Amino acid sequence: MNIKEFQELLSAIEIYYLVFSNHFKLRAEERGLDQFADVNQLHTILTTEVPKGIVDQENNKFQIIYRINDKYDAILICAVRNESPVRISLVTCIKQEAKRRVK
Repeated sequence: MNIKEFQELLSAIEIYYLVFSNHFKLRAEERGLDQFADVNQLHTILTTEVPKGIVDQENNKFQIIYRINDKYDAILICAVRNESPVRISLVTCIKQEAKRRVK
């Protein structure tokens, strides 16, 4: 899957096709990314907000970069499972200084 296909999938994904693990939720809470710790809020963000960037990491894994504020970005690591139907597994999330953003 390429970035364009992933972005199209992301904007149309149904909430029940997001694999939201306890690990992902725990990391979001630990890192002060509360808006990503709730599956309903996260689904709204994924389907309505335009990310600052998407990086293809290989093997159907992607980094999605969202701006939190002027100082920080949130990096979501996701894996696409080519099942029928396709699912997006949320692996982890990281809070990173915005100046490190891939340009």
